[in-house]
Amino acid sequence: MASLILFPAKSVTGTRSETSPPGLLLSGGVGRRRSVFQVGFRNQRSFTVRSALDSLETNVSDMSVNAPNGLFPPEPEHYRGPKLKVAIIGAGLAGMSTAVELLDQGHEVDIYDSRSFIGGKVGSFVDRRGNHIEMGLHVFFGCYNNLFRLMKKVKQVSLVIVVGADKNLLVKDHTHTFVNMGGEIGELDFRFPIGAPLHGISAFLSTNQLKTYDIARNALALALSPVVKALVDPDGALRDIRNLDSISFSDWFLSKGGTRTSIQRMWDPVAYALGFIDCDNISARCMLTIFSLFATKTEASLLRMLKGSPDVYLSGPIRKYIEDKGGRFHLRWGCRQILYDRSQDGEIHVTGLAVSKVNASHFSSFRLD
Repeated sequence: MASLILFPAKSVTGTRSETSPPGLLLSGGVGRRRSVFQVGFRNQRSFTVRSALDSLETNVSDMSVNAPNGLFPPEPEHYRGPKLKVAIIGAGLAGMSTAVELLDQGHEVDIYDSRSFIGGKVGSFVDRRGNHIEMGLHVFFGCYNNLFRLMKKVKQVSLVIVVGADKNLLVKDHTHTFVNMGGEIGELDFRFPIGAPLHGISAFLSTNQLKTYDIARNALALALSPVVKALVDPDGALRDIRNLDSISFSDWFLSKGGTRTSIQRMWDPVAYALGFIDCDNISARCMLTIFSLFATKTEASLLRMLKGSPDVYLSGPIRKYIEDKGGRFHLRWGCRQILYDRSQDGEIHVTGLAVSKVNASHFSSFRLD
């Protein structure tokens, strides 16, 4: 049996501030202070959450229409080659989604993660007191189509999960709320009688999160971006956006006339929601990709949140799907070294991995056949 080693990219998720309630994007000084863990105690005060548990197929029905081909790849064709023995490093969403696709094709899959729980950036676990510990606040934009497709697949097969994974998302009102220092509330309100792109234009021009001067400079920067091109040529715009991967969003935005105040009060909170980092460190490609979808797809900016802990409502169902298909998880096993050979022409070929239990003094290695 042939072997393969995969190192999936990190998945994109949201973040939480130390003082933020669920569902809020944060700006200013408050948004700068971020905690690593979110703690949900058993004895909480009751509250009511408005939910719209329509099927994801309905909620994102317009997302693939005239969308960039790279963002909505078709299901892979049936693999007819030799079955592979695959090692995946990292049990986050990227690693687990890779495992699902490989298992569906009949391959043998082992997933290694140095932590004691799965999920990566959307990981969670239950401590000894029964409290759910999460890796921050997780929001799901309406353009996370591939994740929604995975959740529907998990629902269809995992019969133990009575409520399918695609029904585990609570749909918010179509607004983005910002909590500022002193309790001041700002908002991007996308509720508009006409959809994209007019609903987004209305939201950004009418927001109370920015002053008039910053709104004008913000509009100038976006008008000079590939987002406008996305309205008529989505694939061409996405190619232009990919070329901005090496520049930070702050550098790009300021070069187009945007202001530092706009970054601090609006775009930093969005960047935290996308990747746990601010605009000085997040790629312009990441931010502009989401902006282009906001501009062209009405549902893209509509936020969803999990009904509860990711371990119960997201990563848990995916894990069960993987294990039901024969996949294996090796937790607290970390990758310590990548084994490789260098050819005479200088090319590097990965030949295997050295892995070990956490805090172990010796490695276990395996190589590609």
